[in-house]
Amino acid sequence: MTTTMYPCPYCNEPGIHGLHKWASSIRTPAECRRCGGLVAVPVVNASGILAASALMLTAGGFLAVALKSSVCFWLFTVAVLGFYVWRWHSAPLTRISAGQRDSALKLSWSASLLALFVGLLSR
Repeated sequence: MTTTMYPCPYCNEPGIHGLHKWASSIRTPAECRRCGGLVAVPVVNASGILAASALMLTAGGFLAVALKSSVCFWLFTVAVLGFYVWRWHSAPLTRISAGQRDSALKLSWSASLLALFVGLLSR
């Protein structure tokens, strides 16, 4: 089975595995198999893909209810899935430094602990 490899912004060689690109973020960047560079899809792109997909699926749901047709909903679902896959496939990769990754990890842990603390205090 062949896997999709995406070009690395550092070395321009196909060294980023497809699933690693899709799972990448500034907290968990993908690592190039050729040069070891850290890369991720920018959060603006990732959020935009998710938001657009959710809006299209919601619109499909409303249309399906208005037309009283589940076929319409399933057609929208397939179309949204296709859009989601296509946008992730064509999303750009950006360079991430080890310092940026470490800062993002610290910030996410801090935010999680703060949310836990606020949740415990609200009881």
